[in-house]
This record gives sequence, C-alpha cells and structure tokens, in this order.
Amino acid sequence: PAGNPHNKLEAWRELMVVCVCRCLGSIYAVSLLHTLLSVQINLLGAHMFSSSSESEDRTLKKEYLAEVRYFLTDGLRQLVARVDKSVRQYMQAVNLKDLFTLNDIKALFFEVKNDLEYLLEMEQAVPSSGRYSFLLLPPDESRKCSKKSNARAALETESEVSSEHSSGECPPPPPTLPPPPLAPLTLERLLAETLDVLDLPDLDATVSTLASRGIAYMCRDILPAHPHVAKLMTSPASMTSPASMTSPASMTSPA
Repeated sequence: PAGNPHNKLEAWRELMVVCVCRCLGSIYAVSLLHTLLSVQINLLGAHMFSSSSESEDRTLKKEYLAEVRYFLTDGLRQLVARVDKSVRQYMQAVNLKDLFTLNDIKALFFEVKNDLEYLLEMEQAVPSSGRYSFLLLPPDESRKCSKKSNARAALETESEVSSEHSSGECPPPPPTLPPPPLAPLTLERLLAETLDVLDLPDLDATVSTLASRGIAYMCRDILPAHPHVAKLMTSPASMTSPASMTSPASMTSPA
C-alpha cells in the first residue's frame, strides 16, 4: 500500500539513486563527448594540414564526424547502465535519515566516480585498450584484423632482415627511391587512428580530470541554488541536533 512507511523509504531511496545517476551520468556524457569531438577535429585538422590537395572530400568528413551518433545512442545507454549500477551499490549503505552536508554530497559523488572507473577498467576486453573506447566507437573486428595483419607483416620483415644478417652476407645498399605517395584518406583509416588515440592512458586521465572538475563545479553551484543547504552549512547546531533531521516520510505528507 502507498501509506506503508517502508514503501515511502524505498521511493525516497530510488529518488536519490535517480538524482545521483542523472547528475553523474550528465557529467561523464559531456566529458566524453567533448573528448571525442576534440580527437576527431584534431585528426581532421592534421590531415588537412599535411594534404597537398586543396579540395577535400566533404562527404568523408561528414561520415567521420557522424560516427559520434554511436556514443549518443548505444554508448550513452551503456554508460548510464554502469553509472546506475555503481550508484545503487553505494546507496545500499546510505541511511536516508542522515543529514547530508555539502562535503558529504561531494564525497558521495567522488566515491561513486571511483567505483565507476574501477568497473570500466575491469570490463576492458583488451588490457591495452582505453577505459572508454568501447563507449565512444562501435566495435569493429575488421580494424582489429587489419592491425594484426600489419603487425604480422612487420614481424615477417624483421625476421627476414635478421636471417640475412645471421647468414653473414652483407645486404646491398637500398636504392635511392622517391618517398612513396601518401595512402588515400579513408573512413577506416580515420577510425583506426581515432581508436589509437582513445586507447592512450592519457585520454583516460583527461576524462577523469574533466569528470572531477564537473563534480566540483556542480557542488559549488548547490549553495546559491538551495539556500537551505547553505543554512545547514553555516549552522553547526542544526547539523548535530537530531531534532533538526526531517525524515523522508514526513516530507511526503503536506498535512
């Protein structure tokens, strides 16, 4: 029944989970979107700078930048699901009758953030892959196969050179040839280069720093937006007095 105090407590707990999940999910979504777009634009700018042709394929650029739709659909769903899991694990030990100060709210968000990042690291399919790359770009087995074939070709070349040196024969000097022309810019090449950047440890640290700053800015804006929180922060008596605590059950009844 709706009047059951236990049901009211569960409803308030669910409300806290939804609020924290939306706040932290929005912070991470903006941080990841900013990072992905920055990587894409920088890669396009580098290729435009090194390209000798003045006319660039606009269709290729649009297709490459449109890859962000994966993060805005499937990637966000996966991100929100993991944020929700981390928030619910942390909220199980939270007493709804406890009085939260601004420092408690900030500590709550940073604890959930650390748990989320640990969860993402444990879910990495490849140890050398980035923490957020599977959220930003769709999985593509063809790119992995191309990387493996390139690595295999490099190993075969090195083995051939080492066998020539071990036979004692001095290889003839290589002929002087003009530099090979640059490979044509394709969508697969741009996505492979983007994946290489997203797998860097520095990018994981950048996203984590952006998320930390987002949490700090959000907590800073809580005080002017909610004067009663500022009153609690400036009134030590209200923070220690049990009579000042308002239970969620009493707040649900206007009467």
